[in-house]
Amino acid sequence: MRKSTVSNLWRPLDADVIANPYPFYKQLQKEHPVFQAQTGEWIITRYADIKNILGDKNRFKAGNRLQWMKHATSYAKEKGLDYSNIPKALQSFVLFKNPPQHTEYRKWIHQNWEEHPFIPGEIFGVIEELFNNANLSGFDFVSAIAKPLPLIAISKILGISLEDSPQLKSWSYDVIKAMDLYLKVSDLQRINKAAFHLLHYFTEIAEHPEVLDKRGIIYKLISDNTLNLTYEQLASAFIFLFIAGQETSAAFLSTMMYHLGNEQNFFNEVASGLASANASVNELFRFDPPVQLLGRINTEEVEINDIKIRPESTFTLCIAAGNRDPEIYENPEKIILTRSENPSLAFGYGIHRCLGESMAIEIAESALNYVSSHFHEIKISDNLEWENNISIRRLKSLEVSIWQ
Repeated sequence: MRKSTVSNLWRPLDADVIANPYPFYKQLQKEHPVFQAQTGEWIITRYADIKNILGDKNRFKAGNRLQWMKHATSYAKEKGLDYSNIPKALQSFVLFKNPPQHTEYRKWIHQNWEEHPFIPGEIFGVIEELFNNANLSGFDFVSAIAKPLPLIAISKILGISLEDSPQLKSWSYDVIKAMDLYLKVSDLQRINKAAFHLLHYFTEIAEHPEVLDKRGIIYKLISDNTLNLTYEQLASAFIFLFIAGQETSAAFLSTMMYHLGNEQNFFNEVASGLASANASVNELFRFDPPVQLLGRINTEEVEINDIKIRPESTFTLCIAAGNRDPEIYENPEKIILTRSENPSLAFGYGIHRCLGESMAIEIAESALNYVSSHFHEIKISDNLEWENNISIRRLKSLEVSIWQ
C-alpha cells in the first residue's frame, strides 16, 4: 500500500497556470494522478477516477463548497464579520444537493425547463442582431457577443426583464467566484454584497410574480411550488438558474472563438461542412471546458490508485485534465473537430450532470453556424488576459476582426 504525501505540487494560482493550465495538468496526470495537496484536499486528474467519483452517489457527495461557505460564515461571525448572504444565496443550488433532496429539486426544475419560450430561431436572430451592432473590423468578442448572447437567452427562458439583466449579470459574475477553491477576504466581501442584491431581487420576484413573463420558468416554478420552498429558498433556486444558464456559456463562447480564430483550418472545416457544428462544439468543450474543477466529499473510506483515503475528505476533480487523458483519447492535446468518440466530462457525469447542457450546446452551435455561414476569415489579437479564476476558465476580453 503506497503512502499518500502532502506536497507542494498543487499550484493552480500561478500566473502561467491561469494562462494555460493544460501542461500543468498533463504533468500531474502523468506523475501524480492522485495526491493530497498542501491545502489538504485530494487532487484527481485521471478520466476514469473522475468519472467513477462523479458516478458514485453513495460514496461521494456534493456540496463541499456550500459546506465550506457555511464554515467560513460562522468563523467570520466570531470575528465580527457578516458573510451570511453567501450560504443563503447558495442553499438551493442543485449541484450542492444530494439524494433524495437532489432528485426532488432536479425533477422540479427539469419538468418546467423542458418547455421554455426561447427557441433556436430566436437565438439565431439575437446572434444576428449582436453581430450587426459590432464593428467587425475590430471589436471585443467577449463584451459584444459572448456575454450578452447567453444573458438574453436565459433572461427570456426565466421570464425576467431584459432591462434588469445587465445588473443581474454583474452580481452573478461576483457570486460565481464562490465556486473557486481559494478566496481572499476581499473576495468574500464582494461575493457577499452581490449575493445580498441577488437575494433581494429574486425574493421580490417570488413575492410578486405578476411582474414576470408567464411563459417563463420562474413563473411556473412559483405557481408549482411542490417543494414548499420559502421565498428565500426560491430566490436561491432562481439565482442558480440565472448563473448556471449564462456564466459557463459566456466563458465557452469566448474560448470557442479564440480557437477558431487561432487556427483558420478549424474555421474552414466547419464552413465547408467537413465538421458539423455539433461535433465541433463537443470537441471544443472537451479540449477547453469552461468548468475546470469540481468538488466532492467521500462518505466512507475509499481507495484510489492504491491510496486509502479516510471518510469526509475533500476531493478536487480536475475535469480539464480528465478530458485530455491519453487513456481515453487519441491525440488528446490536439483539436480534432471530426472526432467521433467523445465521452467528455465537460458537463459532469451522473446525477449532477449539468441541467443546462442542451441550452449551452444549442447556443454554441447556433453561434458557430452563424459565424461559419456569414464570414470567411477571423483574426484574433495576441494579447490575451484570462480571469484569475481556477474553477471557471474564461477570457476577460478577446479582440477580434472578421471579414465577410
